[in-house]
Amino acid sequence: MNEPVVSVNNISKIFKGSKKKAKDFVALENISFDVFKGEFVSLLGPSGCGKSTLLKIISNLIPSTGGKIDIYNENETEKKIPQFGFVFQDSVLLPWRTALDNALFPFEIMSNKKKADEKHVKRLFELAKLNGFEDSYPRQLSGGMKQRVAIVRALSYNPEILLMDEPFGALDAITRDELNNLLLEIWHSTKKTILFVTHSISEAVYLSDRIIVMGTKPGRVLEDMHIDIPRPRDEDTKLSPEFFNYVKKLRVMLKNSE
Repeated sequence: MNEPVVSVNNISKIFKGSKKKAKDFVALENISFDVFKGEFVSLLGPSGCGKSTLLKIISNLIPSTGGKIDIYNENETEKKIPQFGFVFQDSVLLPWRTALDNALFPFEIMSNKKKADEKHVKRLFELAKLNGFEDSYPRQLSGGMKQRVAIVRALSYNPEILLMDEPFGALDAITRDELNNLLLEIWHSTKKTILFVTHSISEAVYLSDRIIVMGTKPGRVLEDMHIDIPRPRDEDTKLSPEFFNYVKKLRVMLKNSE
């Protein structure tokens, strides 16, 4: 396989206790794995295993206590400044801006570093099935549509890696299934590398090439599991014996780790 685009090396994170409660909290301990170009990798585990913390460390939003994150160029192993798109559980759209203006907002933050490519962003609106809603305000959009705008915004400046922190966790089951299928379409079209946080076993199996299974107390890697289910996947995939077997294996693994 090619060189990784992200290499997580023995990452640990300790949150210092307060003066009254001196005990430190070990959130992550010796986390290591690689993510390769174009892969869809999920971080799966129960609440409190440090999935979101790890994603923030990878994106350099917070520092680690130990270990290091290496980000590599597309065609060489030389480290460079990481370029991520980040999608949070909440869409965090600016209510006074239209959907298109929200999607173009990262270019204002980057100022002269990167010129806005409105044609590219409008194509993303089409991929996200949002064409016709470019001039709509967040209050006029459903929860699922807001998350689609958030995905377009994260991809607007063409980052190499898309980080997604339980982006569909607050949505109803039907909308979540629709957005899972839409995300697979976008991933197939853009060829992006995706690192996706979820606590849903079935969601992780359905979306992923690989699943990094995490346990708690402290957050650690239980297994790096390859999902050998043919693509493209659709709703019938969830009825297959292969899908059921992966879900069952993961459920048992996580239960036994408690």
